[in-house]
Amino acid sequence: MDSLRLYGRFLVVYMKTLIEYRFNFFTSQIITIVVYLISFLGVWIVLNKFKIIHGWNFYEIMLLYNLNLFSYGASSLFFRGPMRRLEYMVQDGSFDSILIYPMNPFANLICRDFSHTFMAHMVLGVVFFHICFENLSIVWTWMNVVWFGLVLIGATLIQAAIMVLTGTMSFWFVRSAAVVDTAIYGLRRFVNYPLGMYDKWVQVLLTFVIPYGFVAYFPAEDFLNKSDAPLFHGITLFDPLFQYGTPLVGIVSFFLAYRLWCVGINRYESTGS
Repeated sequence: MDSLRLYGRFLVVYMKTLIEYRFNFFTSQIITIVVYLISFLGVWIVLNKFKIIHGWNFYEIMLLYNLNLFSYGASSLFFRGPMRRLEYMVQDGSFDSILIYPMNPFANLICRDFSHTFMAHMVLGVVFFHICFENLSIVWTWMNVVWFGLVLIGATLIQAAIMVLTGTMSFWFVRSAAVVDTAIYGLRRFVNYPLGMYDKWVQVLLTFVIPYGFVAYFPAEDFLNKSDAPLFHGITLFDPLFQYGTPLVGIVSFFLAYRLWCVGINRYESTGS
């Protein structure tokens, strides 16, 4: 609770500094929005020609894309900046300053940063969710609304867990950011499209190893009443219950990532500089 109050005060101060530099703030948001609009345009051009991809139309794929985009933006607000900087803090020894405060080092690191540029991801997400829902035959009951909120929380926790995991690698491999970004963040783009269109090994990787499939594909199947589970030697490869697994997978993934962080903290050795 104390950490939350501290973080709240930090956000107030941080937002005041952004107001002092309005041009930089709005420019960064506009650039991000333009980049993603171009990406959406690319998807529209492809779907305008082929109409469907693996049985999914434009608005259905937009829902996939948007679940990924929104949860990535929400998690990046708090975790991407600190976890990206952790590698350099370990290299130059400045991470030692985190450890001398009477505060959980994980909370201390997170409270030092807020990546405001990702606010544009969430704004775009809200706009495109509205467009998707206007063009998809989804029946919105109060249970569906609550479930959708839980899916967004679970998807955000999965994205955050992967960010924490990549940051934690710095305790073992001092220069790990580039390799980890290529190996893990690059895979995030795969879930902008139906998982069933990829080879079986990719589907297994994105379900059981790096659970990006639970960010968008499985919950989208649920909301769209799709049954796109691939077969492997005549047997359903993924249980239909996976469509309801996003909140649980999010909690478990974040817990495991945090436990690995604790292990990394225990083996951390200062540079001595």
